Amino acid sequence: MGTHGILDLDIGNSRLKARLSFSEGCVQHRVVEHGSNFPGQELNTFCGNAVGAIRVSNVAGDRMANALRHWARKFAHPDPVFAIVSRRCAGVETEYADLGSDRWLVMLGGFAVAGSTCCIVDVGTAATIDLVTKNGLHAGGLVLPGLRAMARSLVMETAGVRSLPRASFGAPALHLERCVSAGALFAISGAVDRAVTWLREREGDHPKVLVTGGDGPLIAAHIAGARYHQDLVFSGIDVAMPLCAIAERQELKLYSLGDQGPTAAGISMGDRECPSFPVS
Repeated sequence: MGTHGILDLDIGNSRLKARLSFSEGCVQHRVVEHGSNFPGQELNTFCGNAVGAIRVSNVAGDRMANALRHWARKFAHPDPVFAIVSRRCAGVETEYADLGSDRWLVMLGGFAVAGSTCCIVDVGTAATIDLVTKNGLHAGGLVLPGLRAMARSLVMETAGVRSLPRASFGAPALHLERCVSAGALFAISGAVDRAVTWLREREGDHPKVLVTGGDGPLIAAHIAGARYHQDLVFSGIDVAMPLCAIAERQELKLYSLGDQGPTAAGISMGDRECPSFPVS
């Protein structure tokens, strides 16, 4: 892959997060609101021609994946490698039937950081709480509206709540709009506390709490002992899709997707352990 950088993409339903890493340790980040349209021009500005591999978490659907592949070929970049969910990967095992790749990668990255029983929280448009035992078993999870989605639902559905003040997610208040914001904050942080208690009672040890996502700092500040990690999706990509494995498979053309969908990127291994990257 020479001196080219490694482009990692976390494509959500409303925004794309990009990380460009170089072997000398230089790392660049970019966040783009995509509005369901692939932000090719913004990516060109961000990475230019310095791309040696593209690793992707995509929950925005096949249309976005196809647009990414078209962009990569148009500008002579390598074919993107799409993460997909497996039963086992990087020491974590799940029975979750319809787990999204972003949530899976956050779990893999979080468990790699924690190394033991943990509660992994991702707070964005939605808030997800996933519980992993010290042996890497995904014990289950919770999904809630994110802070702003939860608060906005009352703005839309309640006549007395007109708007939400900025930066108002904090302590209990004496003003209706601020009470709504505080309620959203306490609802998510309370759910995390309850999930931690459930996992501690089940496993007999105290889980580590790792928080990520755009609103992660707000939640982490209200949970005792919680640690905020800015990009656990990218941490998951690092542990699940190592560059040596990608380089080997690209050379063998096993990752050339052609006109197939993004889930074709995997190599079937059944129920065997996947030490390198998620497979179907």
